[in-house]
Amino acid sequence: MKLTTKTKTMPVIPTYIKKNPKLKHACKAVMYTMLGFALSAGTLLDGLHPLGIAAVAVAKRRYFVFCAVGAALGTLVHGIDAYAARYLFAVAIATLGALAAAVFHLNGRPSFSFTVATGACFFTGILLQYQLKAPASAYLLTVGESLLCGGASFAFYKTLHANTRQLRLGALPPDDFACIIIATALLLADTAKLQLWLVSPAQAIATAAVLTALYYDSVKTGAVLAVGLGFALSVGVPDRLFVIGAMAFGALTASMVARFGTLAVGGVFLCATAFFAIASAAETSLSYFISCTAGVLIFWLLPSSLTQRLEETADRQTRIKDDSSLRQSLVLKLRFAGSAMAAISESVEQVRERIDSIAHRENELLKEQIGEQEYLSREIILEKTNQIRRVASDQFFSIADMLEELAFEFDEAEVFDATASARIRRLLSEYDIYPQSISAIEDRYGRMRVEILTDSTAQGLDNPRFPKEIGKICSRYFDSGRLCTAQC
Repeated sequence: MKLTTKTKTMPVIPTYIKKNPKLKHACKAVMYTMLGFALSAGTLLDGLHPLGIAAVAVAKRRYFVFCAVGAALGTLVHGIDAYAARYLFAVAIATLGALAAAVFHLNGRPSFSFTVATGACFFTGILLQYQLKAPASAYLLTVGESLLCGGASFAFYKTLHANTRQLRLGALPPDDFACIIIATALLLADTAKLQLWLVSPAQAIATAAVLTALYYDSVKTGAVLAVGLGFALSVGVPDRLFVIGAMAFGALTASMVARFGTLAVGGVFLCATAFFAIASAAETSLSYFISCTAGVLIFWLLPSSLTQRLEETADRQTRIKDDSSLRQSLVLKLRFAGSAMAAISESVEQVRERIDSIAHRENELLKEQIGEQEYLSREIILEKTNQIRRVASDQFFSIADMLEELAFEFDEAEVFDATASARIRRLLSEYDIYPQSISAIEDRYGRMRVEILTDSTAQGLDNPRFPKEIGKICSRYFDSGRLCTAQC
């Protein structure tokens, strides 16, 4: 008896958006505009906001104009003065650089975007400092800002061009993965001061990301994100230095109750957050606590389709397939044996057809000498012999198919769930069915196949309730079972 699970995945992007190119383009345009606005409206140390320039320099061909518009609007949020004019001029230079990259196909490598972003920030900054007759320290600050702008453009470029469609996040090259983390940290650091009433969107997103990584991936990933994002949120905000310790301590304490579910994780994290907010006595402590509460609510309200995908991704990442394993060696040998058996069966079939053709030709030549009766007898014998050879040839084909199917099953199998097998055995014993063996095999896609071997005297396996009851104890939905005898 074989049972297999049914799988159903939810699309990340709605189908009607994918099928409508104009709507998809409009959504991307809005996203680029919002990104440019957020990066230019946010500030780093000493009121610097060069990340909008970097975003415009690396924006893709059809969207750099929208990003430039958003960056210009974000710059005007800080007021209209000499510094705003400087950043607007830098955004214009970055826009011309992005246009040149699109026209002359210069965006194949990040070096051009890095040069455009660094140059736009550097020359406008030096010109402004010269006009203001600033001291030497201001020139040094401009050099540092320009290098930060260029580095941010490199991280943004690698993030936009990361091959996330074919590879999982954990399977990306180390430099691409590092650039994604850096780009995320820069985005949060740049927008850390932006608030909607008392809620900081950057802090809420960072909290939700830390708790999601902690619960659905591992304690290590959650702790690393807590320290990294905590540093990004606290840099440039003097009275928020406590955020680093608060997020790290909150992640560690929440990891202790991860086995009790998301409510416990979020609740413990909020308790740790409240402790640090009260102990710090900073002016922004209330805003920090409210923002973390918003992040915990996001973590609690994640849709089930997304959480299921996160769990499956984390589970597959912990079971990376080793091509040099014993199983893979067995798969290769089975496939080689199947190919060899298929070649033998083809040769046997060709020999059978050749022998049958020669025998019939010889019988036709002897027809006049041996008489009609003996001719018919020989034809019957030749046909029977040919049928026997055909059966042998078909058996070789069947063995080849069986070996290939066996190799496929071994290659797809990832885990033999002994716990599920024991539960199924206890269930069958309640119906006085005692199988010889039970195999609960989970493949690389998370699907499970249950195979139950019994002797020929076992009765009741055709009970239609078995798939549902086995599905309940295995927490899965199974297809209808299939009964096989020794001949199937």
